[in-house]
Amino acid sequence: MGIVLSVERQLYFQDTHAFYQFSADECTYLFCEFERDEGWKNGVKLLLQLLPLSPPRIDMCNLPDQKIEDRAETNAEILARLTSAVQRELAAVIALKARKSAIHQNEENSSQEIRGLEELKDTSDAQKQKEAEVQ
Repeated sequence: MGIVLSVERQLYFQDTHAFYQFSADECTYLFCEFERDEGWKNGVKLLLQLLPLSPPRIDMCNLPDQKIEDRAETNAEILARLTSAVQRELAAVIALKARKSAIHQNEENSSQEIRGLEELKDTSDAQKQKEAEVQ
């Protein structure tokens, strides 16, 4: 469903399409500017539920047993957004491939036209040469 990255004492995350797996001390890290933010705590709780990939730790974050915000996305909404993102990426790849193919086709057509003109010129030159010999 996404890329899982372990996060150890990092405040800034660059990739919005990746899930982050927080370490136990991340919640109490002194410089964590999000520690008191309720949305951040809910996000950590959601990630811990979605990504139980690391072995459980005894000293995991002590988050209150409250439900994740009511407006949290359902699995269907998340899947729809992911599907939409995949479709956009696929469309971009197909468009790029089509452009490359069109450029290649134009190059082939141009070289064929040049060869045709050269053959026409050669034929014309040969015909002029024969006419000169006949005269």
